[in-house]
Amino acid sequence: ALNRVANYLSKHNCIVRFVQVIKTGYPWATPNALFHCLDMDSSIDIQKCILAYEEYLKTNGSPDIILVAGMPVAVYIAKGAISSLGINNCVTVAWPHNDLSFYNDDISETARELDFADMVFAISDRIGTEASSMCPGKLIYRVNNTIDTGRIVFSDRRGTRKLAYIGRLSPEKNIGDIIKSLSIAQSTWDLYLIGDGPELENLKKLAASLNLTGRVHFMGWLEDPYRDISDVRAMVTASSTEGAPLSTIEALACGMPVISTPVGFNPEVITTGMNGYIFSGDLPKELAVILDSLSEKEYSPETAHICRQSASDFMPEVALWDFLCKVVASSRLVGLPHRNWMTNGNRLVKNKVSVIVPVTDSETESISGVLDDLANQTIESIYLEIILVCAATTPETVSILHDFEKAHPEQVMLVECDDLISSEEATKLGSGYASGDMVLTVDPKKDRFLPSAMEEIYLNHLCGA
Repeated sequence: ALNRVANYLSKHNCIVRFVQVIKTGYPWATPNALFHCLDMDSSIDIQKCILAYEEYLKTNGSPDIILVAGMPVAVYIAKGAISSLGINNCVTVAWPHNDLSFYNDDISETARELDFADMVFAISDRIGTEASSMCPGKLIYRVNNTIDTGRIVFSDRRGTRKLAYIGRLSPEKNIGDIIKSLSIAQSTWDLYLIGDGPELENLKKLAASLNLTGRVHFMGWLEDPYRDISDVRAMVTASSTEGAPLSTIEALACGMPVISTPVGFNPEVITTGMNGYIFSGDLPKELAVILDSLSEKEYSPETAHICRQSASDFMPEVALWDFLCKVVASSRLVGLPHRNWMTNGNRLVKNKVSVIVPVTDSETESISGVLDDLANQTIESIYLEIILVCAATTPETVSILHDFEKAHPEQVMLVECDDLISSEEATKLGSGYASGDMVLTVDPKKDRFLPSAMEEIYLNHLCGA
């Protein structure tokens, strides 16, 4: 997820630097980003980390924004370093990738660390709610991690009694409960475990003890997992803690329903009976009930298409653009780069600024200046809708409006009035044509705009400011 974000930002004229606190020896960083490790071992010395980060910033310069992905304690490290160096124009953003209760036994310690951030990027509503509760008044932006569409293999042929689990085989994943559910269910299901981890041998022994050896398939890590399970009826997870499990979104994008405990953002994206099921309580028993219910229902290929649609906000063309907008807004910059749209022409514009300009004869002298301001905005044209309501009779004014509409046909709508009406009436008329989420009325006699004005309005709305 971090690499995909870094690749996208670097393609849009951002310089991305990864600074890793604890050395792992694993070369995970994309070549499109610079990489540096503070070389700390597993026992973090906070003051040493701060000093090491200070030295790095002295050598390499201060960024506009520091995104702290992972441990909230790293927010304190980043803030300590920039404060010590007297850097005032750098924004520090906490971007945790797990439930906040995961990071410290004492939740108040997480709250203290999080409070050093200028704002929080929340990858789930759950994390956003936790952060808001811990740090009241903290600015929180909701962002989505994006999936790797190269892994997606869509299929609407899933009328089998097969389940899949994809991920690490570790205790907190509660995979044993999934295996137990097979022995409780009245219907017969096969389970395909894709992954590896410390629980592997214990899970094999459990399957054998329940006489399920032939129905629990240990697949190991697969290079192309979704192609190998293209006929699986549903993916299942019984984890006790998650942040934003991308395997959930990948499965949905493949057309595969997801059966899950209420962890991370899964309750936000899974609608029971539509694209999966949420279960809790006695995990093996509750899951067995769901499996028996599924076995009695005839599979509908339409389910696969519903699943795929529910993953749309996590597709790269949506999630990464939204993330870029919030990075720009967070770092108090303007000048969004041009978006590279999908080739099929589906622009997926979810937010737009509608500007209503009521024009009467009294605005003849001022209208050209306002239209010039609107024509020279930094915001990409598809995000700006201009509605000109012509209540003027002066030929010069009418001609200016017609020329402006002809010059910007995809952006501008000219509404001509049959009768002379007031500016207030013209504004009311124009509002009926506005399709944007933000509607702004311009007074040509008083209002002038900087080139970044509409982009700032757009970003403030998009980011909840």
